[in-house]
Amino acid sequence: MKGNKAHKMALVISITAFVFMAGAMLAVLYVSEGDKDKPTAITMVVLPLVLGAIGYYLMRAWFARELVASAAAVSDNQDAALGKSGEMPMAGSAAGKTNGNSVGSLSQIISQVNGDVAQWAREKENEIAVLRNTEKFRREYIGNVSHELKTPLFNIQGYIETLIDGGLKDDEINMVYLERTDRNILRLISIVQDLDTISKFESGMLKLAQDNFDLVDLVEEVLDFNDKKANDKHIALKLNNTTNAPVMVYADKDKMYDVISNLVINSINYGNEGGTTEVVISDIENKFLLEVRDNGIGIAEKDLGRVFERFYRVDKSRSKQSGGTGLG
Repeated sequence: MKGNKAHKMALVISITAFVFMAGAMLAVLYVSEGDKDKPTAITMVVLPLVLGAIGYYLMRAWFARELVASAAAVSDNQDAALGKSGEMPMAGSAAGKTNGNSVGSLSQIISQVNGDVAQWAREKENEIAVLRNTEKFRREYIGNVSHELKTPLFNIQGYIETLIDGGLKDDEINMVYLERTDRNILRLISIVQDLDTISKFESGMLKLAQDNFDLVDLVEEVLDFNDKKANDKHIALKLNNTTNAPVMVYADKDKMYDVISNLVINSINYGNEGGTTEVVISDIENKFLLEVRDNGIGIAEKDLGRVFERFYRVDKSRSKQSGGTGLG
């Protein structure tokens, strides 16, 4: 067939080239034996070399043409296979076998490798985009935490300097400044505790101290503690226990307090002045549901899917206006 023909042609050309080259070598030996006719000697040496070179280049051209023809046949077979199934035939498939040579298999392998590399590149590109977004959120988060730490520190520094400069002897202002200093210290402690909690969560070292307690009593504690903050914004705090009975749960009381407190504080921070923050406890199929409702600015629909993303903040401008680290 075509392959046998190629082998025969290659053999003929190779033998021909060899014969001409051998003739050239014999001619050189002949000329070197003595004084021969110079033109004849040159002809005997040069002619076999020229013919041998021509034969060599003809052989190269013929092989190149055969290789291009084989590649074109492989391409036609692949196009036909794609037109029927919509998929690239793998090496060893029926389409690949019809080629009858290694060129087809090599072409298919290269195509498969190219596809795998392209898919890998797309996956890595997506991973890099996610990492960049996460790093962006982390930087913003650290910036917010830094701001929250500096505010109470500068306040404490100002109050203490005032007391040192003589305010401590003034009974009208010394207790006021000491109380403000104490509140700012508590704020710093709260931020540090939140950061420590996040660190333990990420490292898997956080241990829960679970116990039985009344959820209603816990919510009342949270509302009582944040009553002054709500009054400053003229926001009413309400508890609506639809079960009309104690709600006993088994959980980590301190962590539950933090969660509920963060929800209530966010509701106050982002609530409209003169509005209401209501905590509702419901019994749904033997499971308790706790909701915090308000009439605040809410969260845009486009951001709802990212509410539980670490370091993500819906709107930086609103966060700075309302305060808070978002650590909860």
